[in-house]
Amino acid sequence: NGNAANLFAMLSDRVQSMRVPSAVAEALESAEFTHLAEVEQRPKQAVARRIQSLLYPGHRYGKPTTRDDLKALNVDALNAWLEAVYRPNAARLVVVGDVDVAQVEQHVRTWFGGWERGEERTPHAVPPLPPGPGAEIGDRAGATQTELGLSCRLPDAVGRGRAGNQVLARLLQLRLE
Repeated sequence: NGNAANLFAMLSDRVQSMRVPSAVAEALESAEFTHLAEVEQRPKQAVARRIQSLLYPGHRYGKPTTRDDLKALNVDALNAWLEAVYRPNAARLVVVGDVDVAQVEQHVRTWFGGWERGEERTPHAVPPLPPGPGAEIGDRAGATQTELGLSCRLPDAVGRGRAGNQVLARLLQLRLE
């Protein structure tokens, strides 16, 4: 494709110069917090938060991001995080089409060859589920509706197993909605 060099140049520029603009910080401090406060009070969100904490006790997956977490952020912290994690060793570039493979490889080297690797990050191990009852009941005095939630941790899987996990998750979601 005659535009391949331009496409790679634009993507490279966007990827390697990604920063959080100060306008984002201003938006975080505006009405978004009011909206999040309302969402956090919904019974469905309370159930989702509790399920996550039961499935991932003591792990970051068990503590959803809250309005207060977002309020604590600032542009410098967001940009430092981007700088640390948005690196080629944590990214994958996929090119699909009727392309000249050698030409595409050259474009990748030209436009992404100078993108510096970041520090290797170790994934956080997920703790095993604690023994105990698989159900929890919570009283919400004055609630106008009752929310139920069901979730399970599926084993790590690849290929057909992963596809099966995704199908199962979607079927369960559709069945429970």
